[in-house]
Amino acid sequence: MAQLFIIIYQLFKKHKLFFLFFLILITVSAVSFIYNIKIEEDINKAIPGKETKDKINISFQNTGIADKLIINISLTDSAHEPLPDSLIVYAEELANELKSKQFSPYLKNIFYKINDSLFTSIINIFYENYPLFL
Repeated sequence: MAQLFIIIYQLFKKHKLFFLFFLILITVSAVSFIYNIKIEEDINKAIPGKETKDKINISFQNTGIADKLIINISLTDSAHEPLPDSLIVYAEELANELKSKQFSPYLKNIFYKINDSLFTSIINIFYENYPLFL
């Protein structure tokens, strides 16, 4: 294998114009490949099986979770005893900041407090559809 690379090196050393042409060819093909990549946000295309995709699509369409952003707030210092009140205060400050005019064009609703009945219904939905969330 090493002998192959030595032969290629010697070929390029003798024929510098050929090396330059080869380098330009690789660069142009890499750039054209990069520009032809089409990025999609549909994660369902990565999931095999039509039945599985259909079930996931139905759950996404019915729950509306596809257009939601969930922010998890936690303490970074695990050595200290967590103070739930400080996390609640921080969550309220973050929510107030996100409600400001600066972010209002980008956000429709902000939910940062959940009442008990809504929490219970979410837990029930999760347990009923547990295999879909795996």
